[in-house]
Amino acid sequence: MTFEIFLDILIIALLSVGIVYAIILEHRLSTAKENKRELAQLIEQFYKASQKTAEEFIQLKNMEDDARTALKNDMERAALIRDELVFLLNKIQETHLPQYTKKASPSQPVQTPPRSQAEQDLINALNALK
Repeated sequence: MTFEIFLDILIIALLSVGIVYAIILEHRLSTAKENKRELAQLIEQFYKASQKTAEEFIQLKNMEDDARTALKNDMERAALIRDELVFLLNKIQETHLPQYTKKASPSQPVQTPPRSQAEQDLINALNALK
């Protein structure tokens, strides 16, 4: 009988260990399933964020193209205006300066006539462009 009792106690102990191990394993599996759901949510959020970033990148690229085109147009207009101002400066110098250089004697420096402040500022700005 002692052998049977010993065998029963051994079987009870092994079954108890098996039951405890099954409970621990079930807890780990439920934790893993929960983590899997959280990971799926994180992947979904990452996917949405990456798509939003791609859309914003496309919008930013379009804005860059628009700004580049506008800047190019502004630069072309500025170059045209600069050329016109240089032409006007040359015309002013051709028409006004020869009249005053003829009147001045060779020993005296050439004196320009008094000009308005706006005309003087324009000439200074155009000379700065050269």
